[in-house]
Amino acid sequence: MDFNGGLRNAMTGGTVQISLGDDEGIPIDFGNTIEGRLTSGAGGLNYSFEPVKNNRFNISYMGNGSRKAESRTVASRQLTGDAAFRQESLEQAKGDDLNHLLNLGWRNKSGSRRHFMLNAILAVQHSHSGSELNSKSFTGETITNLIENTAVGNRRAVNSTLDGSWLQKGNDRWKMVKISGQVRFSGNTRDSEWNNLSQTNGNPGMATAGFLTDRNNGLRYEVSATSLRSLGKGFYLAPEVTAGYAGKWLTREQGTGLELPVITDSLSPGLSRSYPRVTPSIHLKKYGKKFQFSLGLGYLSGNQTSKTNGAVTGSLRIYKPLPQAR
Repeated sequence: MDFNGGLRNAMTGGTVQISLGDDEGIPIDFGNTIEGRLTSGAGGLNYSFEPVKNNRFNISYMGNGSRKAESRTVASRQLTGDAAFRQESLEQAKGDDLNHLLNLGWRNKSGSRRHFMLNAILAVQHSHSGSELNSKSFTGETITNLIENTAVGNRRAVNSTLDGSWLQKGNDRWKMVKISGQVRFSGNTRDSEWNNLSQTNGNPGMATAGFLTDRNNGLRYEVSATSLRSLGKGFYLAPEVTAGYAGKWLTREQGTGLELPVITDSLSPGLSRSYPRVTPSIHLKKYGKKFQFSLGLGYLSGNQTSKTNGAVTGSLRIYKPLPQAR
């Protein structure tokens, strides 16, 4: 679920769109070509422990981080018969990124009839960026135009997954029973701030100032459970249920003035969208030596709700059968 629309478009009266989609994952970036000064590092470790045969634990960690700084100066001069025009600009940018990835696992096959498996993954990201632009235009030695822009952004994100399974073989009633489940969670926060000052000297002179701050929050989780039971002769029955939730919130403040800011209410909405859902299903599967197939039927039930400044602006109930064959 994503709110689309750039800061620059919003400052000029652009619109904010809300669309449903997947959350971004945690990037593990070991460095791309970047102008300016870049300092980066990465490291990891892996450890496996087996106290008894076929009962193994493992843990692995990978982390990387980078810090970059850019500075760019541009100067131009134009000569005419009456006067000399020149422009000078200084652009500076800096940013920090830090990523962590932790993986835990357990495998237990010590019994001939029962197998256990458990996995856990945790990914955490934090990033900060800032930029500043100063531009001046001269006629002779007199400043005729001044522009100052500053932008600051922060992002924090957490992704986690937990899944496990239990396998029972040779049961008196069923030849094989397997039960598995999974829990997924992700949350992220993005803050951004943009300030602009434009000043023109002359007769008359003119100065304008504006600001825009955004705070985005996202939350997504999903829980699923399934079982696989042998019916004999290569046939299996697999009931499954999945429940989840996705939510996105945007709080915006936009207005004029910097020292004494004045918020424009019509351009400063609070937007949110939520989507809880549940999907039960059942499948009949056949595994043969030369072929396999699966027939299933699921049912999706969900409710999408949109709000603006706390008031419900849209609601959609979703009921949908999901036949499957492969």
